[in-house]
Amino acid sequence: MSFAKTNRNEKFRQRMFWREKLETNHKKEPVGTPAQIL
Repeated sequence: MSFAKTNRNEKFRQRMFWREKLETNHKKEPVGTPAQIL
C-alpha cells in the first residue's frame, strides 16, 4: 500500500515535471513524449 502511494506520487511528480518542461521549452521537445504523459 505504501509502495502504491509512492508510485502514484512519482507519476504525479513526473507529470508536473513534463508540464513545466513543456511550457518552458515546448519547441525543443519531441511531440509524442509530453503529450502521452499529459
